[in-house]
Amino acid sequence: MNTIPNISHKQQIRVFYRQLLTYFVIMSFLSFINYVCFHGYWWVIWPAAGWGIHLIIQAIYVFIPLNKENEEQS
Repeated sequence: MNTIPNISHKQQIRVFYRQLLTYFVIMSFLSFINYVCFHGYWWVIWPAAGWGIHLIIQAIYVFIPLNKENEEQS
């Protein structure tokens, strides 16, 4: 799951929060576009759900160590 295996746990947390902020900014923008252009169907839930699932999986990997290596790096 970790695309850059040699970064510290603090850096992994920093990357996660940066991606979370990006998620909220982009989803806010897409929600605005959806509200202005398409009043009937909220298509924005599909990219939000897909990206949200990715963020949940990443959060589990970052905040819940799955092996001893991650615990030793903290």
